[in-house]
Amino acid sequence: LNQQLYDFSKFKKEYKKSINIGDIIENIAEISVVNSGVKYEVSIPEDLWNVNINEGQIWQVMSNLVINAVQSMSEGGIIRIEAENTVINGKNPVPVEKGKYVKISIKDQGTGIPRIHLEKIFKPYFTTKNRGKGLGLFNSLAIIKDHKGYITVESELNKGSTFHVYLPALNEVCDE
Repeated sequence: LNQQLYDFSKFKKEYKKSINIGDIIENIAEISVVNSGVKYEVSIPEDLWNVNINEGQIWQVMSNLVINAVQSMSEGGIIRIEAENTVINGKNPVPVEKGKYVKISIKDQGTGIPRIHLEKIFKPYFTTKNRGKGLGLFNSLAIIKDHKGYITVESELNKGSTFHVYLPALNEVCDE
């Protein structure tokens, strides 16, 4: 807990590099569902734009979101993760600068988030878990904002939740 708070307060400006986030998403999904009874589907276009990210920090964010999705589905189900190129033109309700973004959506079939909790989930120390510290989503949003992006959520009780992560895109497509 102390290390997480220290890392957040210092916002370690570690090395960022241009990367296609598709490989990270596939690896996180595969690792996160092991022995959980949950399946996953990943959809990533071949022409996905690169993003300039700190790979370790984005790994932390994405695994937090996928693990939360797995934990919300105690009866099993499918997590769908999609990445897509999108343009924010000022008409979108996402509070980021206009431009090109990679949008990553993580959709679960879990219990959903009660409406009264939706406005609190990104606040520090808010948790509904018995063993949670309430810093996972708070830190995730802080990291994404540090990358000049944003996270939104949609949820319906007993139908699941969808988290959308927006990361600024670079103009080139990954060659790898």
